[in-house]
Amino acid sequence: MTKEELDTAFDDLEFQIDKRRIGDEDRKRRFITGWRDASIRNRTYKSKVLKSLTWQNLGYRLGKTWGELNDDDINAAFEHFATRLAESTALFINGIPDAVLTEILETQRVQGGGDFYIQPFAGQIIKMLQESKPSPTKPVRLYVSSSENLSQIRYTALIVGWKDKRGLVADEKAVVRQHFEKHQPGELNLFDGDDEAVEKAVNLIKIRDLVQLDQILPTELLRKVSDGLPLKRQTSSGGWSEVYDTGGLIDLPYDAQAYIEEELNSQIEDSRQLPMNTLEERLANAERLPERVQVISVGFRRNPDVIVAVLRRADGVCERCGNQAPFLRQSDGSPYLEVHHWNPLSQGGEDTIDNAAALCPNCHREVHFGQNCDQ
Repeated sequence: MTKEELDTAFDDLEFQIDKRRIGDEDRKRRFITGWRDASIRNRTYKSKVLKSLTWQNLGYRLGKTWGELNDDDINAAFEHFATRLAESTALFINGIPDAVLTEILETQRVQGGGDFYIQPFAGQIIKMLQESKPSPTKPVRLYVSSSENLSQIRYTALIVGWKDKRGLVADEKAVVRQHFEKHQPGELNLFDGDDEAVEKAVNLIKIRDLVQLDQILPTELLRKVSDGLPLKRQTSSGGWSEVYDTGGLIDLPYDAQAYIEEELNSQIEDSRQLPMNTLEERLANAERLPERVQVISVGFRRNPDVIVAVLRRADGVCERCGNQAPFLRQSDGSPYLEVHHWNPLSQGGEDTIDNAAALCPNCHREVHFGQNCDQ
């Protein structure tokens, strides 16, 4: 099972959206569980679970292909895909004038596509582009804030080329100048400027497929490759950062908690596939304190195994009032109960079955807001 064979198998997978996040020990355990479900336990994952790609069902899909392997081989497969995902990086450029980008959008619309140039106001070369050498066959995703909206991601595109303007030879300059004259006249003066202007805008970036986002998305949604932290709000034009590629952002939820909940819901579907003994084994080895995640605000990446185990323990009966769940879920017909943490996660409470209970909606609201909220 070589890396090339793994990549080929991955490229042949069918799914609607990739919901994996950067690999860690918990996600490795999920990957191994999925592999064992396919190769040893002969479990069958439902088609609706496989519409989204998660670490667990990636392991399941590969386990169906390669069958039972030793731990070292499965771990190596996970590490390969974790590295591949982590290396999917993009570039964020701060403060390109809206006039430049709208000129590109209009020309792109009229001629049905094409390649265009941007010249960000930065006096240093962008080393990421110098080293990665983007091309039409190896593009780099671009995120852009406009000079009018520095704290928002307003555009995305694909970078398909890069040059240091100071190194262009005469023939190259003539080709670029001809392009500006025909398609982007607003940028010609900056390209033909004096030495001082050139020194303040040394990067010539070729892009295609520019899109203006309809949603207002804060720059904090992007995470820097350098330290994994959210990109801070920008206060001046001209900066750039290498960030993790999160796709086109067109369908990305704005609210950070909603983004976390979406991943949790996918993981819950994975956990529902597990037999009780596997669930108990994973719970015994799970981290007791949840990972704290900061995107826009602080949330908690909850353990879906805890949710599933608590709901199974309750068996459709509220663990506070003793009444049956008030209705069945539209999605799968299961009794509707909500998992509550007696000692809140925000106050250091553990994400464990001992600190959680399945409550009917009335009891859940009462323990949060009622006169008997301490009971």
